[in-house]
Amino acid sequence: MVIRKLATVTGNEKGSALILAISLVSLLAVLALGYGVFATTELQMGLNDHARWQASYLAEAGINRMIWELREKSLESLVIERILRPANDIPEHYFLDTAPGDSVDNLVVKDSTNKILGDVSVELFRNQLDLVVKARGTYSGTERVIEATIRNGEGDPAAPLRNYTITSWHEY
Repeated sequence: MVIRKLATVTGNEKGSALILAISLVSLLAVLALGYGVFATTELQMGLNDHARWQASYLAEAGINRMIWELREKSLESLVIERILRPANDIPEHYFLDTAPGDSVDNLVVKDSTNKILGDVSVELFRNQLDLVVKARGTYSGTERVIEATIRNGEGDPAAPLRNYTITSWHEY
C-alpha cells in the first residue's frame, strides 16, 4: 500500500521539468536585467564625472588665460585694446573678451562637427590690493567655477603681473 502511494506521487512529474526550466530562465532574466541597470548607472556616473572634470579644466584654463594676459600688459592697456570689457554698472569689474571685435565673449570647445561642447567665461574684479579672477567652465551642461585671488608683487593691482602670488583658490 505504501509502495502504491509512493508510485502515484513520484509518477506525476510531467510538468515539473517545465516549471524548473521557467524558474531558471526567470532567474537568469532578473540577473541580466540587474546587470544592465548596473552597467547603465555606471556609464552615466562616468559621463557625469568626465563632464565635471572637463568643466573644471575649462575654468582653470580661463584663470590661466587671464593671468597670461595680465602678465603681458597692464589692466588699462587690456581695456584699451578691448581684451577686457568693463562691466556696464559695476566699477572695477571686467570681462575677458577672447575675440575682440567679434561677438564671441568666451572660450569655446567644439567637436569635429563644430558642435559646441563647452565654454568658459572669465570675470575680473579689482580691489585696492588684489585682483580676483572668476572663471566659469561649462561642459555638457555641467558647470564648475574657480575663483582665484591674485596679489601683484608690484603693489599695484593695475600693473602687469611680473611678480605675483595666488593668495586664494576656491573651486565650486
